[in-house]
Amino acid sequence: MPPSDPDPSKPFGWSHLLVSRAREQAEYVRSCAATLRRDVTISFVAGEAAGAGDGAVRQHFLSFSKRTPAHVTLQVREAINNLRVAIDIAICDVARIRNVAVKDAKFPFAKDEKSLRSRLKEMKIGNDFDDFILDIHPLFGHNLWLRDLHDFDIIMKHRAVVPLIACVPGGIDVQLSVPQELAWIQDFVNRSIVPWSEGHMLQIPLGEDPLSYSRFGGDLSFRFPKQVPFADCDVTDLIIFLSIGIDDLLDDVVSRFGTVG
Repeated sequence: MPPSDPDPSKPFGWSHLLVSRAREQAEYVRSCAATLRRDVTISFVAGEAAGAGDGAVRQHFLSFSKRTPAHVTLQVREAINNLRVAIDIAICDVARIRNVAVKDAKFPFAKDEKSLRSRLKEMKIGNDFDDFILDIHPLFGHNLWLRDLHDFDIIMKHRAVVPLIACVPGGIDVQLSVPQELAWIQDFVNRSIVPWSEGHMLQIPLGEDPLSYSRFGGDLSFRFPKQVPFADCDVTDLIIFLSIGIDDLLDDVVSRFGTVG
């Protein structure tokens, strides 16, 4: 378990503090979504019509009257970075405990096992540490929640990833599925129902009101957009689940390498 009041001056304290901060940022984002709900108007923009007679339909596209606040995007970016940096700092602490050059120490990611072994050889922390990292498999196509965190952090260093505002339509109860490699969050996902984000298309009979088909209720949420790691996942819940994963990893590092000898 992570310490309740981590001391950043002690080994692994700064890492635990960064994970704790990421959790705080996730809850802040949740509160922003609740606040935004009071000010946002939900509507539909009419699109093209198709068909004829009783079979005529029109496309309608979901629209929110406000955009995602810039400070939400910034908090999400910082939370992802805090989680990624936490594991780098933990490895630096291991290096300090073992009197290894810290400038060469960081959590190693690689494209394949050969590259990973080469990186571990350069770090010179110890065979037991090398075996620990090899067991984690921080490679392309392996340990995807950790690998996706790493890749997402890199993406967000080069461009803004703006979370989408989403709202759950009433009367809809469809479970959101995730890839098998993300099965570790399946329990969370199974408690979620599919949200509709900006631009969601609803096709209904011509002349009918799209709002009568949606009956939106409850709070808004923020979701990650398409074409990025963790696409469609709820921002707050995912950051919290990633925090749990990083805390578990830190606990493992501390138990194995937290003392001299």
